[in-house]
Amino acid sequence: MSWRWVITDAVGAAGAALVAEDRPQVLTTRHNLANLRGRAGDAAGAAEELGRLACDMERVHGADHIYTVVSRRAAVRRREGADGGSRGAG
Repeated sequence: MSWRWVITDAVGAAGAALVAEDRPQVLTTRHNLANLRGRAGDAAGAAEELGRLACDMERVHGADHIYTVVSRRAAVRRREGADGGSRGAG
């Protein structure tokens, strides 16, 4: 096998992975997994993942799309939970 084929296959696989990450089913699964992570007690980890997801949702769907808005709100809620529910304390 030629080294050119190896590189071509690797680049093709990486490109396919990038395309697959933007599929709606993959984004929805990431959202669900982040929520489960938060329910399991890792609010900070869930908030971090939901924040990354919100950026990806915005890139794929646009800033005003409902999925982007829901992901952004979920990230804020989880972040508040990780901070000890500081919302409204003051």
